[in-house]
Amino acid sequence: MLRDVSDTRSRDQLFLDKLRLCCVMFDWESDLGTLASVEDRKWLEAQERGKEEKKRTLLELVDFSATEEGKRFFGSKYQKAICQMLAANLFRDTPPTSDEYDPEEDEPCLEPAWPHLTVVYEYLLRFIVSSATKAKDVKRTGAVDQKFLMRLM
Repeated sequence: MLRDVSDTRSRDQLFLDKLRLCCVMFDWESDLGTLASVEDRKWLEAQERGKEEKKRTLLELVDFSATEEGKRFFGSKYQKAICQMLAANLFRDTPPTSDEYDPEEDEPCLEPAWPHLTVVYEYLLRFIVSSATKAKDVKRTGAVDQKFLMRLM
């Protein structure tokens, strides 16, 4: 846990490692019930453990960002890594919609990764509103460029 590390250099490296861990993408569509082979089931079980670890890590980052020490990580030194993690999670193709889908009649089609994405959006919000995040630094470091903003929109 970031809070448990007292050495600044070690905490900085752990923070960057956690951001890299959160860049790992998982298959949110697979279902254990549809997999027949033992290898496929083991793969999916490993995916599920990875998803849980990633979600715990994201929740830790969100929680830590509320502390004074955590706000320091929104400074220019880490902005590029933060934006890479945000981009890896938020920028993806949306699933195709069916022409037969009627919002008045049919159940809504929910994004399978939505519970996970809510945590990523919470971290994005904290990054944006933090007093440590300076627009001029974000622009200077290249953490957020026009392409990033267009994809975010």
